[in-house]
Amino acid sequence: MYRIDNTSAAIKELQRLLRINQTTIYDQATRNAVLRIQNEQGLDQTGVADYQTFTAIVEKYHDYNSQIWNSDYLFNPKFPYILGDMDDNIGRINDVLSIVLKDYSYEGLLPKGTYYGDDTQNAAEYLRKIFKMQYFDGIDAKFMNRLLIEKNAIDIKDTKSK
Repeated sequence: MYRIDNTSAAIKELQRLLRINQTTIYDQATRNAVLRIQNEQGLDQTGVADYQTFTAIVEKYHDYNSQIWNSDYLFNPKFPYILGDMDDNIGRINDVLSIVLKDYSYEGLLPKGTYYGDDTQNAAEYLRKIFKMQYFDGIDAKFMNRLLIEKNAIDIKDTKSK
């Protein structure tokens, strides 16, 4: 069970599943997100991520990630994208990759343009390792959703720091 003031990698994972800022501290924002899930699922609203609540959070996360995240960055994605592909969506993917890579202090060449080249492939492989995602030779909807979640968290962090 997780409660306010607990800290650990498990709390960070819980926050990732809740799609909120990953502070590794079970803070008030985490409690509020847990309460929201408990309310949506008709569970006892305790603010504590017990087994039943955690199961509901995981199910909601998987339901959410089974859909393609509609974003300003993609207007009509046709997954998977692989080496050699070229279109406007890849330009948008490269923009998001670059934002996330900068946040992770990536030292390789940042991908740019509308071409899925080696820079895009290397960037995707680098982030898949960080995200602990299974290797895939390209960009699929699951990876893109995870990438957009990261970008959203970066946007939130940047907004709060201003």
